[in-house]
Amino acid sequence: MTGNRSVLFVAPGREQLLAGALWVVLANWAEASERRYGAAPVITPDAVLTPTEARDLAFSPGSGTPPSRGRARGQDIKRLAKDGRALGRALRYSFAVPSPEVSQPLYVWQHHDLFQRAGFRLARRLEVPLVLYVHAPQVWEARQWGVTRPGWGRIVEWLGEQPQFEAADLVACVSEEVAAATVALGADPRRVMVAPCTADAERFDGASPRRVELGFTDEIVVGWVGTFRPFHHVDLLIRATAEARRSCPRLVLLLVGDGPTRAACEALARELEVPCRSLGTVGQGHVPALIKSFDIAVIPSGRGEFHYSPLKLKEYLAARRASVLPRAGEMARSLEDRRHALFYEPGDQPTLRAAIGELARDSQLRESIASAGHKRFEEHFTIERQLDEVEDRLSGALRRSPARD
Repeated sequence: MTGNRSVLFVAPGREQLLAGALWVVLANWAEASERRYGAAPVITPDAVLTPTEARDLAFSPGSGTPPSRGRARGQDIKRLAKDGRALGRALRYSFAVPSPEVSQPLYVWQHHDLFQRAGFRLARRLEVPLVLYVHAPQVWEARQWGVTRPGWGRIVEWLGEQPQFEAADLVACVSEEVAAATVALGADPRRVMVAPCTADAERFDGASPRRVELGFTDEIVVGWVGTFRPFHHVDLLIRATAEARRSCPRLVLLLVGDGPTRAACEALARELEVPCRSLGTVGQGHVPALIKSFDIAVIPSGRGEFHYSPLKLKEYLAARRASVLPRAGEMARSLEDRRHALFYEPGDQPTLRAAIGELARDSQLRESIASAGHKRFEEHFTIERQLDEVEDRLSGALRRSPARD
């Protein structure tokens, strides 16, 4: 399928696809497709973007928040109104197809969203397959957060999600948990693949650490990158680092990102006397160099189900950083403890502190885990491998063209 062809990427508008990480993942797919095929325009209701312009949206002003938990009547009304707005946006979705890149596209890639069928209509018009990328079925994911839609949740699934899962030529899901959920909602299991969120290795290969610029000399830098939200449990990382500093006072924190809990986390670091650089939002071009400035890269996590595919994990591995991870979900299935990463029990501060402390004391262990983790990334997680699998799936017996609408 290589050559002077194209893949068309269809995405919701910025007001609906709010999470920055999802725009980064979309841009990773688009940039890799552009390198391989020659063109990969990103179509939104507002404009046709280049992959680089789509990446920039990850760090544009404004970011969404997950649905509020609970069953307060006011929250139910807000959720119902939000679902209504999603339906309205889907019905109004229109775009100008870029030309001449679409003269012979290989397929249309659509990011899954409630009621959104624009990519399906485009694929049918161009008589090409449709790849549906699913971060999570939205009603199902909301239930994982304790969010209910009393009386209308099943209707939203039936009208706004199930038809997409049934009609797509290929459903690319970020985790096994998400894949199982899409199958339960009507996706043909033969047309489902697991495509974890992943990093674009080329963005990390040429990056150099910025430790001197950040003021670090012989410190051991514990790092995290992401959005400060309660479910990211950055406070757990700060408390564990504070405890680990009792035996390793060279430990410092480097936090990259912004969000509603950032100020509270910075205050906690000051209270616990943990040296901490909190950089806020940075341009995506700076992220690889900042992650390479970490000695120990951490994903803090609370207890509970874990259906996500952490983008930051693949960035840590691509940057060749020694990682500390919760023993949960995709991470526990795909990586081996003490070989590719050190694991701790989700939500358990003592085991997180112990893992950070062990890596801080043992530079050889850090290097061994960093190298093995990077090799694992290259063997199993690159975006090029995912493009290969899409090609294999669409050129095989499961291909249906055009996608049904």
